[in-house]
Amino acid sequence: MREILRALLRREWPAISGGRPHGTIFWCEVDRRDIRTTYERVVQVVAALAGVGGQGKEMWINLTGGNNVINFALEMAATLSGDVARLYYVQAENQDAEKCARFTAENGYWVELPVMPLALGRLSEAIIDLLQERGPLTLPDLFSILQNEYWDLSRGVTSEEVLREEYLASLWKQRLIMETPEGYIVGPQWELIRPYQTNLQKAREAGHTIEELARIEPWLEREELVLG
Repeated sequence: MREILRALLRREWPAISGGRPHGTIFWCEVDRRDIRTTYERVVQVVAALAGVGGQGKEMWINLTGGNNVINFALEMAATLSGDVARLYYVQAENQDAEKCARFTAENGYWVELPVMPLALGRLSEAIIDLLQERGPLTLPDLFSILQNEYWDLSRGVTSEEVLREEYLASLWKQRLIMETPEGYIVGPQWELIRPYQTNLQKAREAGHTIEELARIEPWLEREELVLG
């Protein structure tokens, strides 16, 4: 892939470089059998690119050719971060076309997939945090805590019924929370999401640029290509 990409970039570079004679590629080493490690590395790269400048880099993720571990890690990073602009893959018409490195079909070559970020909102995140720290909590207790300790987030929550219908019901349907006889608790879906969310938060808090990440992590390699 390295040799093929170098040749292709040299061919395409004049049209996209704005006159620059050099280009930079970052190679991320992953383990195709280890979803956690692969995700941790992918999400660090995403966080580094998302933190560039005022708006971050526009990121596209290509799902062509990766195995299930790699593609799941890429999709999960896009879903949890909300920082990826496009998910796509390219497909060939037949086996002969699969051997080509360039455009292989007139129709159906480029397949774009929806990026569906898991956007909980600040109040929903606060509810989950409360249930993790203090749960189980009854509806009256949860409403009281939100009104007293999270009043800036819960201004529109005017009653227990509003809290139940507009926030808790949605979280319950997604299995992010559960209702028990003792009160609300964190649900099984959040337990699955939490380690991935924690890794994303750690990557954001580290605040590394992609260049800094390549200097400190052996699994990320920076390569400068002379393309002019």
